[in-house]
Amino acid sequence: DAGAFEGKSWGLYADLEYDITEDILVQVAYRHEDYKEFGAASNFKAAARYTITDWLTFRGGYSTGFRAPTPGQANVVTITTSFDGASGMQVQEGTVSPTNPLAVSLGGKALVPETSQNLSVGLASRINNSISITLDYYSINVNDRIVKSRSLPIDNPLFAELAFYTNSLNTKT
Repeated sequence: DAGAFEGKSWGLYADLEYDITEDILVQVAYRHEDYKEFGAASNFKAAARYTITDWLTFRGGYSTGFRAPTPGQANVVTITTSFDGASGMQVQEGTVSPTNPLAVSLGGKALVPETSQNLSVGLASRINNSISITLDYYSINVNDRIVKSRSLPIDNPLFAELAFYTNSLNTKT
């Protein structure tokens, strides 16, 4: 199916890094975005680096994130003709927008933006001019992650199976 869809947004980003001393660097950042379809979001980042010795550095940071659904995820309609394995008959499989009445009958609803929280800490060491070692820990939590549903059987003359995009996952990495 063909269609014309758009998303409008504007954003502002500011980042400041400052060497408190020769050994300590701090960073703060702020991002504000306003999406016509999804409202406004503000995110921030705070990070620091501390040079303990000439050969050892500690670094860490925390930030939040925001990702709005794309016009394609919110408005997709595709139809695929395939063959049913059991009967050998042609069947229509489709992907529709999450607000399509067929998707709504299967639990679909309007998409919302993904949000995230990110934490990272690490050590970096330069043993000599040829060898450096890093050790890092990171944690990324994404809420309302946008994924495509599995194909769900539906009793409809247009489709045998139907899928749609949904905010159905929270993930932790």
